[in-house]
Amino acid sequence: MDRIRVLIADDERIVRESLAGVIGSDPSLEIVGSAEDAQGAIDLAAWRLPDVALLDVRMPGGGARAAAEIARLSPSTRVLALSAAEDRESVLTMIRAGALSYVGKTASNEEILNAIHGTAEGGTQLSPRAVNGVFEAIADTAEGDGSSNGNGSPLGSDPREQIERIIERRAVELAYQPLADLATLRVVAVEGLPRFRTRPMRSPETWLVEAAKHGWLIDLELVALNAALGHLGMLPSDAFLAVSISPETALSDRFRDLIRGADQSRIALELTEYSADQLPTGALDELRADGVRVAVHHAGSGPRSLHHIVRLAPDVIKVDMPMLGEMSADPTGDEPVSSFIGFAFDIGAMVVADGVETEQEIETLRRLGIDHAQGNYLARPGPIPNGGGAWGRTTLSADPTAIATSPSPGRR
Repeated sequence: MDRIRVLIADDERIVRESLAGVIGSDPSLEIVGSAEDAQGAIDLAAWRLPDVALLDVRMPGGGARAAAEIARLSPSTRVLALSAAEDRESVLTMIRAGALSYVGKTASNEEILNAIHGTAEGGTQLSPRAVNGVFEAIADTAEGDGSSNGNGSPLGSDPREQIERIIERRAVELAYQPLADLATLRVVAVEGLPRFRTRPMRSPETWLVEAAKHGWLIDLELVALNAALGHLGMLPSDAFLAVSISPETALSDRFRDLIRGADQSRIALELTEYSADQLPTGALDELRADGVRVAVHHAGSGPRSLHHIVRLAPDVIKVDMPMLGEMSADPTGDEPVSSFIGFAFDIGAMVVADGVETEQEIETLRRLGIDHAQGNYLARPGPIPNGGGAWGRTTLSADPTAIATSPSPGRR
């Protein structure tokens, strides 16, 4: 099992050493860096992409600044705030900046280790002394900024203004997750995952749904796509970029204008089964003639969705790992997903297992003959390594010709 990768940031050397000793006592944890100020923590997090960043609230440069910047540069990193002061304002400041959990420096070794594990798993860990009044204050803040307002929107009294602001300011950052060839663990593609910089913090899907309600979906998706295309040059020339967009955006003239100057053979449009269902036959033929690839994410929505995927005949088919696990457990090959994967192989589509979390799942994919995968076990979402090199368990080639011997995107 992978060890949890931890970054320590505190301006007191004795505290850093003490924390290192506590973390070192747990074989399931690994220290990936140590910093004495906010900028050092930010730089290390962007480089090492830790699972948990343990940040001193009052270190030089500010723990809150470090938490906010780490959330931007390494979205998969979860922040655990650490401080001698557990007053309500300190706790609130860190949580508002993006910290998931908060623990005091007077906590026992066991409490610190539990907080690290809980934070890594995505839970909120607050020491008892830090809890008083915090949740009430967060609720008061939510009421004050309109994030709970009874108008059916989780984003405030006028989400249109916030969406317009994102679009005008191009307030989006991209995290990237590699798609790897399992035979070589070389990166053959990356998926661009947008993160919108605004308050209140919400998932990208929430903002996109709200944008669609108000007629801003194409604008918001194109802002994210433009940001993603800006990093295409960091990939080997044989690797492609996958981006999720709606049929409305894919069929718009503005989308065609945006990608006109790019190598369109290195762009894959990822559609859900639902959106593939919405597309008329031949709707993407012109784009595909220019080299754009079509990917469909199959999450097991039933025979009707399979029919539409078959009709679309995509270049890439992503299948959720739990479905493939069911297929592996069925010795008869009668599971619907089994025939579906057979269809994908027959048309020469690249089949990608999505959401791989363990080595056992990798072995399952090899038994099934599936050559490509994506998931946190291989590499967590984050920035593209500058100049290539190790990316989690995968390798991003710095030489554009180095992956030319890998299976082409038209194979499974």
